[in-house]
Amino acid sequence: MKYGRALLTSLLATILGAGVIGGVAVALAHLQPHQNAYSGTVTSVPEMVNGTQVEVKHVALSLSTYPDSLFTGQPHGANGGAHPDWVSYNHDNLVVPANSVVTITVDQYDSGGSLNNSFFGQVRGTLSGKATFTTWGYPGCDLTTFSCSSTAKQSLADNGVKTTLTSDQWPYNSVGHTFTLRSTGNAPGLLVSVPLPAVFGDKDGAFYGPQTTPNSIGGTYPIQHTTVTFSFKVKGPGVYQWNCEYPCGVKTGNFGEAMSTFGYMSGTLTVK
Repeated sequence: MKYGRALLTSLLATILGAGVIGGVAVALAHLQPHQNAYSGTVTSVPEMVNGTQVEVKHVALSLSTYPDSLFTGQPHGANGGAHPDWVSYNHDNLVVPANSVVTITVDQYDSGGSLNNSFFGQVRGTLSGKATFTTWGYPGCDLTTFSCSSTAKQSLADNGVKTTLTSDQWPYNSVGHTFTLRSTGNAPGLLVSVPLPAVFGDKDGAFYGPQTTPNSIGGTYPIQHTTVTFSFKVKGPGVYQWNCEYPCGVKTGNFGEAMSTFGYMSGTLTVK
């Protein structure tokens, strides 16, 4: 029953976009993530607020997204647990202090394609209204066909092309996943949504360029993954639900199974 509600949440958000995104996660307000809490690194930074210097808490969280559940240190159990082929974030239970600035850095190791809803290709709710994207092989790679020229492929194989840019959006047809956070229950209103660029590679999952091996059974992931960094402010205590809005699951609009299950492509951020 609880995963059915989560599935409905993801599906409604995808179909209706901005019209329902503020309230679709209400059904998840009482669900509990199954992983240990992850609080990242918390520091206090002096800042001027209304002419007065105060200590503001800053939280740095590091996340990763993978094309399966076999990554080293993954939380699902030996050799990927019950669902080794399910796509997954590496943490689902994020906890931060109230009235803090949260900075999230996501290393994205998966391929991708087109979002069902271009709404989620826009950066939303960050402090600057933008995110910083670092990708490999951007020059010479066609974002509309999700492919790279032979020259770009060779450059990637030589570990050669890396591009960093700050933008308020990413092309909706070259997205691997999203990090989409929304209020639940009585939590102060908040919507943060950031697209995570796809790693360039063949549509059958073969990535361009050298591989690394953070895989529990000796498999490979691309060294040239994409990295996205963004910041947002949280206020008073509350529980927020986050999920991925790229349709990379199965069943019901490709938002079933991993997409609607805590510990894989959805979770919570608790503000205390």
